[in-house]
Amino acid sequence: MLKLSEVTVYGAGVFLIASQRVGEFMTRPRIMLADDHTILVEAFRKLLEPHFEVVGTVSDGRALLETAPQLKPDVVIVDIGMPLMNGLEAASRLKELIPAVKLIFLTMNEDPDLAVEAIHRERSVIC
Repeated sequence: MLKLSEVTVYGAGVFLIASQRVGEFMTRPRIMLADDHTILVEAFRKLLEPHFEVVGTVSDGRALLETAPQLKPDVVIVDIGMPLMNGLEAASRLKELIPAVKLIFLTMNEDPDLAVEAIHRERSVIC
């Protein structure tokens, strides 16, 4: 169970700083990044690592489905426009494999219908 402890807004994105209680200890939530833009992935890693445990990164939808079940992230930040399998399809399949995973979608696409589809499909955050 994630306990929300802070909400921080960076530009157009919203990041939730959360913590998990395990016995007496607080553990950092496990985050996985799925995006085909290396520079963006590295920027997110640097931004998130002080608050979260970044457990892995992948650059396409198929790799997300292969890697995430092994890494067991709490949250996956997913680019909608990834190669081999787009982020929406990969996220739908990932929810079947890891139902408790939370998803945050990223896109540079300005089409509001895409955002609506992502929210309705996964009931997740889109930035």
